[in-house]
Amino acid sequence: MCCTRDVLLVQHIKHNIVVYMRKNTRICTFCHKEIDILSPDEKFFFFNKSDSIVCSHDECYIQYQTSKRRKPMTLEECQNFIKENKENPPQKKKSIRTELYDFIFDMYDITYLPRQFYLKLDLIFKGTYQKIKRKVPPEDLLDMWKQKKNYLLKQADYNRKKGNETDGMGQVYYDLAILLSKYDGYLKWKEQQKIAQVEQEKQKNDSADYNAYKNVPQPKQKEKENDVIDISSMLDEI
Repeated sequence: MCCTRDVLLVQHIKHNIVVYMRKNTRICTFCHKEIDILSPDEKFFFFNKSDSIVCSHDECYIQYQTSKRRKPMTLEECQNFIKENKENPPQKKKSIRTELYDFIFDMYDITYLPRQFYLKLDLIFKGTYQKIKRKVPPEDLLDMWKQKKNYLLKQADYNRKKGNETDGMGQVYYDLAILLSKYDGYLKWKEQQKIAQVEQEKQKNDSADYNAYKNVPQPKQKEKENDVIDISSMLDEI
């Protein structure tokens, strides 16, 4: 069975935490050989199979499907299926934690995160990290990291020019400390965004109510001539 995640499970540790490493190979679901997904010479694709995403060599898929005893596929059908899945590869929804780990892998161009880092993040998520007195959900940390990416990169470049260069995990820990120090400000910003959104919705509803009122047909006023005629008639009757 093919591993479709962007990371490889390396080791189980306490508190259901796992250590991940980048993996650039997958296992063909038919021949069970490794596929280097970064190699331009490999001909492979991903597709859905039994509620999971698997990987296969093009030729392995064609050979398997065309040689089935029951309902075999034609070569053209196989090729169309492969082409469709290459153009629109199936997507598996990642957990927020996996998104966070992948973001860190990409931003810092690293392939390994140590066990201590996952333990530290777990404490932060649970609110038991001694240097911060509240829970920091992974979705908040990921959002902060994305928003502050350019700032963190500029800060790292500034430190580098000052002779204080930090690479790899040292930079990850340094940036994490910066983000945690700004978490209170981030929460205030989130609250302001909620208030602004509520106000925006209120203004939108008020505007809709005003437009609805404005478009209501108004009763026509009688012309003055008609008023004079009516009054004259009344006087005549008197």
